[in-house]
Amino acid sequence: MSTLEERLRRDMPRLADALLDARAREPEGIAGIGERFTESTADDGLLVDISIDEPGEKKRWPVLAAAAAIVLVVVAGALLLDAFDGTEVTTLNLVADESGTSTDPDDAAVPQAPPESEASVPEVDSGPQEPSGTAIPQTGAAVTGVPVPAPLEPGVLSSGGEHTCGVRSDGTVECWGLNSHGQTEAPEAAFVTVSGGRLHSCGLLTDGTVICWGDNRYGQSDALTGEFASVTAGDRHSCGVRFDGSVACWGENRSRQAAGPDGQFSLVSAGGFHTCGLRPDGSVACWGDNDSGQAEAPDGQFSLVSAGGFHTCGLRPDGSVACWGDNDSGQAEAPDGQFSLVSAGGFHTCGLRTDGTVTCWGDNSFGGARAPGGQFLAVTAGRFHACGVRVDRTVECWGWDWRDLGEADPPSGQFAAVAAGAGHTCGLRSDNTIACWGDNANGQSDPPRGDLGEGFSALSAGDAHTCALRTDNTVACWGEGGEGQSYPLDGQFKSVDAGSNHNCGVRFDSTVECWGNNSDGQADASEGLFASVAAGGFHSCGLQVDGGVACWGSTGSGQLDTPEGVFRSIAAGRWHTCGLHTDGTVSCWGDRPYGDYGETGAPDGQFLDITAGDTHNCGLRVDGGVACWGYDDGGRTRAPQGPFTSVVAGDFHTCGLRADSTVACWRATEPEGRFGP
Repeated sequence: MSTLEERLRRDMPRLADALLDARAREPEGIAGIGERFTESTADDGLLVDISIDEPGEKKRWPVLAAAAAIVLVVVAGALLLDAFDGTEVTTLNLVADESGTSTDPDDAAVPQAPPESEASVPEVDSGPQEPSGTAIPQTGAAVTGVPVPAPLEPGVLSSGGEHTCGVRSDGTVECWGLNSHGQTEAPEAAFVTVSGGRLHSCGLLTDGTVICWGDNRYGQSDALTGEFASVTAGDRHSCGVRFDGSVACWGENRSRQAAGPDGQFSLVSAGGFHTCGLRPDGSVACWGDNDSGQAEAPDGQFSLVSAGGFHTCGLRPDGSVACWGDNDSGQAEAPDGQFSLVSAGGFHTCGLRTDGTVTCWGDNSFGGARAPGGQFLAVTAGRFHACGVRVDRTVECWGWDWRDLGEADPPSGQFAAVAAGAGHTCGLRSDNTIACWGDNANGQSDPPRGDLGEGFSALSAGDAHTCALRTDNTVACWGEGGEGQSYPLDGQFKSVDAGSNHNCGVRFDSTVECWGNNSDGQADASEGLFASVAAGGFHSCGLQVDGGVACWGSTGSGQLDTPEGVFRSIAAGRWHTCGLHTDGTVSCWGDRPYGDYGETGAPDGQFLDITAGDTHNCGLRVDGGVACWGYDDGGRTRAPQGPFTSVVAGDFHTCGLRADSTVACWRATEPEGRFGP
């Protein structure tokens, strides 16, 4: 078979498919086509190179139809030449960018505003593009030999500091992870793209406007008015590219990171304290903090740029990656090979290769640079983690997951009680044995066995230790004991409660005794008769037999300032205290010495029981449902549907005992479902 015949058999079906696909998508053609012909004679025959270039965003059916006619004419002529003088057509190319925009960086277009009569949502069939309209290189063949779908827009999935946001196919945005400032509470709206910043997030709506949510201490969530083609969220500032190509930024500007230069840009990326933008000619310009060289963009052309914490990376037209700036962890040492996307995180970088696999480099202290295998459509790097969209449009994340030590993964089986510590959890089974899971660095998850067949009747978990009441009413503790917290007092107790590094118990004569850390007097129990006791971070409180509350220890945050009223139970957190009134309502007092996270803002309604964690609280409602409030980093306040019979709050997670005696725990998890168009 001749070379010509091989090319015809291979290329003509692709051309036909392209024509049919274009016709199905865009039946309405318009006039205007640019054509370039190149004809040269090689030693072994005639070389014909045909390319079709379309201006702007023209309709493609007439263009491809004309191209097909041209191809047929050239092919017919080539066949005659091949029949008479043995010359062959060695090259036959038809180039038409599906997006309607040239992929040549020299021809990169400034974003154009959508027609007023049409929604500003980009066509999902027109191929992946950066939100600004700059074409993204297409992927090649997969390792398996199956073609890899084209990569998704960078704005479909975006990781911020310790959170990630993604755009679903219906245009809604879902965020997960740290929610200390509301950065994962995306508003209900129709989005085109989303961008995660350090403690805030921004999204581009279908009408071209920008909306931001989360931390706004520096004005980074006060989005400017007007229409934008793309948006990016940095550490304490945000920027957008308007449809005329100009850059507008808002938020902190101490390093001039929000002072965008004049001129036109195709896209912009906000980093820690610097910003970089891609100009229409393919060059990169950066501004802001440059202490590590992160704003010194190299010469040459790029098709994509991504600003990280203190470094920046760019994707060149040939698919190679170039990085500059801080390289203490190797985050600026890009590997060889071809990539279709690159994302610079806090101290690591991730790239999507043209075969659909992900490669990450840089700091791997928390596993953020240890990408899983398989094929992806998109990748985004956060501060210590990264996430990717797989070819089935599901999301997978890796790296730091807010101290995920397995404390929220209870074993199967039935339990009579459960206790949550800082990074571990323990449950009391119906046979009076204890099972623990999660962090065990100090042995806090290794409970002792009952002596002479005697088991346990109650338990409580501290920071890195655990205490339990035996069936003979003596106390056993295990785990960290550097401050004496794992060495209980002799004698019998009615109840015991573990604090951060100290414990307190109620004796059978209703007096309270404490042991362990006493730096702030938290182990100096008040005199009097008590029904129960609660040990917190650096304070303790006791419920008196008459329903009053007495507290002792540190009072720097107001955790000892008990309100008036009669209580039936109390719970002590690290810096605050909560009490359940006899009418079922809840009151909380105290606060963290360095910030209010809402842990004292108890909700309305009636409760049967309450629990206090590090910076959040939960209550068991009368209908068996659980309501939580306070700091939500790690998803600790997002309780599942009940009913529950009890609930306990740890430092970074929460657990509840269900009506069927099984344990359910909750913290942040990766979202389910599909992302992208």
